[in-house]
Amino acid sequence: MLGNILRSNAIALALGVLALGSVYASSSAVAQTPAPAAQSAATAPKPEMFGNWGLVCPQPKACQIQVVLVNKDKKFVAALAYGKSGANQTLVGIVPLGFRLQNNPPFAVDGGTASPGNYVQCLNSGCRIAIPVNDAVLRSLQGGKQATLTLLSPTNKQVPLNFDLNGFPAAKAALDKKVQ
Repeated sequence: MLGNILRSNAIALALGVLALGSVYASSSAVAQTPAPAAQSAATAPKPEMFGNWGLVCPQPKACQIQVVLVNKDKKFVAALAYGKSGANQTLVGIVPLGFRLQNNPPFAVDGGTASPGNYVQCLNSGCRIAIPVNDAVLRSLQGGKQATLTLLSPTNKQVPLNFDLNGFPAAKAALDKKVQ
């Protein structure tokens, strides 16, 4: 029950993020859990699971895949979400408050070439980072094992937020079928 409540809170963030063109990120010392759509804990739809990734469709043809990261106490840490509408693809990281708002937090898969992310908005619940998606980034997500979004602490220390890509290819394929 606690997990459902935590996920539903994270989900509200996730869908709001995708509506604004954003996504979630993660921490290396956290568990990964898919998040359902933005609804109350009592009515949140159960995500269709693909490894660590969950496919959520709060409305027909309005779907996203995402993974939510929680700490050992099952509290939300960060999330990563991918959504698509027609030819438009969106990858957004949602990170907690307290990090420096550098211009371009790097996002990389399996230590490869980093793509710059951009802070979009910070609210009381955390900050949204838009990560550009092109064919190369999408191929690396589909074939990769771990993605990393690197933030700066208040003392300028790099803080890598890592999330597992297990299930991303299958979740993306299911998403593609839903939003054709």
